[in-house]
This record gives sequence, C-alpha cells and structure tokens, in this order.
Amino acid sequence: MNTKMNYIDLTYFSGTGGTERIAYLVKEYLEENNKIVEIHFINANYLKEKITVNDSTDLLLLLYPVYAFDAPKIVYDWCKLLPEGNKINAGIISVSGGGEVGVNSACRIGIKKQLEKKGYLVCYENMVKMPSNWMIETPEQEALKLIKELPHTIKTIADEILTGKQQKIK
Repeated sequence: MNTKMNYIDLTYFSGTGGTERIAYLVKEYLEENNKIVEIHFINANYLKEKITVNDSTDLLLLLYPVYAFDAPKIVYDWCKLLPEGNKINAGIISVSGGGEVGVNSACRIGIKKQLEKKGYLVCYENMVKMPSNWMIETPEQEALKLIKELPHTIKTIADEILTGKQQKIK
C-alpha cells in the first residue's frame, strides 16, 4: 500500500450506528495525520446517485458490519455501482460482534472479489470487534471494555493504514 496517501475515500454502511461510530473515528485519526478524508454513507438514496471515486483518491476504504457471516446486500449493491478502480488501493474494515473468527472473516471474500474485478487493489483488511447485538448478547462488562478500547483499536488500524501495512487475510 502506498504510504504517500493524501486523499482517502471512506465509504461505510451502518445498520445500528456502531460502524458509523467507527468510520468517524477512523476519519478523525486520519485527518489528525493531515489526510484529506471524504466520507460517504451507503443508503438507498446514495445508491440512486452516480457513484464516483475522486481522481485524487489514493485509498478507497470500505467499512461495514457483518450480517450473518457476510457483507450486507446494500454493500454488494454499492460495489456493483462503483466505477473501474484503475489500480487504486482499497481497504476493507468489517465490524462484528464475534470478532475475527473463520465464519466472520468470510464476510470480506465476496466484497474483495467484486473490488478486485473492478480493478481495485485490496491491500488491507481488518475486523473490529464490537458488542454483539445478534443471537447472543455480550455480557455488560465485556461490552463496556470493547467500547472503552475502541479508540485505541481504531488508532492502531489508522496507524497501520498510514504506514502502508499490507494485510490480506486468507
């Protein structure tokens, strides 16, 4: 990944607000490091617009929650509408109540394939663990710990992006 990134296109989908919180923390940390971050929220209205990627974009960064071990359908719809990537670097950050376990990690496979088919170079991926809001509730103390650690977790991810760390999970 290019460490000389200046312009980052951060696009996210959030169903319950957790991923939105993370997206804005990522944006904040990147901007503190003098990066220009354009942020977009994927929703039905956004999908009606012509999806563009700025010519100055050095990194397309996509964030979304895990929905039943996959990316939400609306994220796949967004990928289909993306213009050709012309070898622009891309990163994917998924958000899950279960963390980086095999079935959750699979949530990025289809999105990586779509981005790469469009000509984007997926060079970074990561998972942020949040309190679970599906099937099994996270115990309150563990949930509070995850929320309290969130700024540190996101700063670590932002630092990895800024230093050009390449991380593709098989």
